[in-house]
Amino acid sequence: MKRIIILLVVCIVLTGCHAVDENDYSTTIYYVPHPDDETLSMGPSILHNVELNKEVVVVLLSKGRASKAIGSVNKKLEKEDLPPITLEEFGEARVAEFTKAVAALGVKKENVYIYDIEDGDFSTGEVAPIIQDFEKKYPEALHNVMSYNDPHDDHSSTGKALRELMDAREVQYGLYHIPVQRHKKMLYKGSYAVPSSLIDDYKVALEAYGKWEPEEGSYSIGQSSVRKYFDRAIDVMESRWHQ
Repeated sequence: MKRIIILLVVCIVLTGCHAVDENDYSTTIYYVPHPDDETLSMGPSILHNVELNKEVVVVLLSKGRASKAIGSVNKKLEKEDLPPITLEEFGEARVAEFTKAVAALGVKKENVYIYDIEDGDFSTGEVAPIIQDFEKKYPEALHNVMSYNDPHDDHSSTGKALRELMDAREVQYGLYHIPVQRHKKMLYKGSYAVPSSLIDDYKVALEAYGKWEPEEGSYSIGQSSVRKYFDRAIDVMESRWHQ
């Protein structure tokens, strides 16, 4: 017992961690590195808070133009005798998938924010000011990012930025989400399953990344890029996180 108390004290002193209680916050904000991260790794967490009637805010940090999926999309278009899309069109198509997905997750349109950080090598200096701005807009909100232990640099930068702000006591509440494809390889503290009443909504959000309708500007980018991750998400239907 004494050892547990000491460890808790060390955690608070060194990292500024704070056990999050659902009564502590009324607004929860999700910082999404690329389109589809919000659904694959954070979707069940978003739905959990929607069911609790929390104010849910989703912040897309980039349009995901660095994805190599543009190559497979243009090859498929070529086979159908259709013109290739440009990198700019690719980014806008990814944002369109994201917009449909967050709507399916029950996020209000006015609570969706879209930034255009150049993806591929986020810096904490680019992410931290955004978090600070939203902390001012929504004092004592719960901030959700990807884990600072995530092997993807863009993802881990969101976690490192939040951790620095929490260490500096500029932000009080935060959770670090584990990418769905790393659930079996990374330690976590807690999880949120998709509420049973919202399972269909989650499936619709996942399907937003799988529609191939070129005439409508839909190119199945998310599922073309990381199909295995979507299969994993529908199998587990939960978000895992640590503090």
